[in-house]
Amino acid sequence: MRYKHACVCVCVCVCRCSTPTMPVHCVVWAKELHKLLFGDRVNSHLYESDVLDKDSSSGPESVYMHIVQALPPVDDATAVRTWAERLFDALFGADIDKRLLIAPDTYKTAICSPRPLYLAAVRSGAVGSDTEAQAAQAAALPDQRLLSLRSAAELWIDTLAGMMTNTASRAVLGSLAFDKDTPADLDFVTASMNLRAYTFGITPQSRFAVKSIAGNIIPAIATTNAIAAGFEVLEAIKIMRGMPIKTACKYTSILRGLGSGNRLFSSANLGAPRPRYACARLHARRVDSYPMR
Repeated sequence: MRYKHACVCVCVCVCRCSTPTMPVHCVVWAKELHKLLFGDRVNSHLYESDVLDKDSSSGPESVYMHIVQALPPVDDATAVRTWAERLFDALFGADIDKRLLIAPDTYKTAICSPRPLYLAAVRSGAVGSDTEAQAAQAAALPDQRLLSLRSAAELWIDTLAGMMTNTASRAVLGSLAFDKDTPADLDFVTASMNLRAYTFGITPQSRFAVKSIAGNIIPAIATTNAIAAGFEVLEAIKIMRGMPIKTACKYTSILRGLGSGNRLFSSANLGAPRPRYACARLHARRVDSYPMR
C-alpha cells in the first residue's frame, strides 16, 4: 500500500520578507530565490521592480534586482564569482538593513530582530558560531550534517557561480525549475535556507531535512514505499526466472508495528486464482486493431 500526504502551504507575506518563524518558511523563501535567479523571475515572490513606487513600504529602490539583472559573461569565472558575492551582500545584508531602517515594525513578530549578513564579516568570523555545526558533524552522515554560517555562505557562492558558468544551466536560464533530485539545485536551496535561518535566529537544517521539506517528503513514508517496491521487484524476478508462482511467490505485508518475534513483515502463500476475474484466467485473447483510414 502506498501512502500519500498533504502539501504544506505558507503565506506569501511570511516567506517573502516579514516574519519567518519556522524552517519551512525559510525553505519556501529559498525556493522562491531559486525561481528568481534561475526560473521565471517575474513569477517569483521575491521579484521587485528595479525602481519601486515612492509610496512603497519597501523603499524607493530594490537593493538587489539591479544585480540580479546584470549577469556577467558566462565565460568569465572571476566576474561571475564577484557578481555572486555582490548579490550575497545585497540579499542577506543590504536588503535586511533597508527594511530595518525604513519599516522596523516589519519584523515585530519575528523570533528575534534579524541580523544582516555581509560576506566579509561571515568570512572573518565576526558573526556566527561554528560550535553547534561542528558537534553535529562529528557523528552525522554527510547529508545530515548541519552547515556552519561560513560553510553555508561559501556553498551559496560556489553553487551560484557554478550554475551560472555551467553551459547547460545557462542555456535554460529563465525556465529552470527547482528539482530536489538535482544536486546543484538542492545545494543552492539548502545554503539559502540556512542563511535565511541564521538571519532570523531559526534552527538551521541539514541537506537531508531541506530535501524532505522542499520536496514535500515524509521520510518514513518514502522509506516504506521503497521497501514495498523492493518486495515487488523480488517477486517479479522469481516470475522472470520461470519459478513456479504458486510455491515460490509470496504475499508480503509490511506491519505497522513489531509483530510476533519482533518481525516487521508478514508473508503468506498466494491464494488460488478465481476464474470469474479476467486477470486471474490463464487464457489470453488477441485483439487486432486497425487505424481508421
